[in-house]
Amino acid sequence: GGPGPMALIRRPEDGEPLLIDALPYLDTEYDDPAVQAMVRQMIEEEMATMPKRDYLAHLPEPPSSLFDGHEMLQHEMARVEAQKPMPPLDVSRYEVPPPPKELLKDQTAWRKALTNAKSQLQHHHTRLANLELLQQYGPQAWLQHNAALGSIKQTLMKESQAAEKDAEQANLKRKIMQERAGPRLAHMHYEMHNAAEENLQIASACALLRKDVKRLKIEVGAEEEATTA
Repeated sequence: GGPGPMALIRRPEDGEPLLIDALPYLDTEYDDPAVQAMVRQMIEEEMATMPKRDYLAHLPEPPSSLFDGHEMLQHEMARVEAQKPMPPLDVSRYEVPPPPKELLKDQTAWRKALTNAKSQLQHHHTRLANLELLQQYGPQAWLQHNAALGSIKQTLMKESQAAEKDAEQANLKRKIMQERAGPRLAHMHYEMHNAAEENLQIASACALLRKDVKRLKIEVGAEEEATTA
């Protein structure tokens, strides 16, 4: 990965450089299931030797409690945690009941019921006004809202297409660079193997020579002892 055959990437948390030497367009051995199994085993063995790290150390501590300062939300959260059912909605405020039978002759009770009826009537007037406004201006408002969403969609699509194009160009550039370097890497790999084989042959010859030198020294020493005797 990266702009060239190899790249150095610096981890933001500790600044330790990592050498990325993957060549996905040349390293085709990973397609072999046996190689994949071997790689997975090597990764697991490597991870077993790695010290445990706190990968969340750079993040802030989570809040000790949710909804601080919001008593209603805290009460609702406690209800959900206790798996208690939600209390039914109180619709009594939307009703227009008359005074109870025992207060039918009470003027104060009738004034209270009348005030409640006027409030409910005003709420209905407000609802009707809102519905009329929605009927008159709602369709055009939704058309403008949809047009704004369409404009946002077009902008995001252009940005997405530009990002995809940049990614394709980067991948194409990486592929061309790796394929151009492939024959040279193969030749260097071949030369490395030949050099290693030659070094092995030289080392083997040197070992034989050392053995012969040691043998000759022993023979010369034995002849000198025989001569002096």
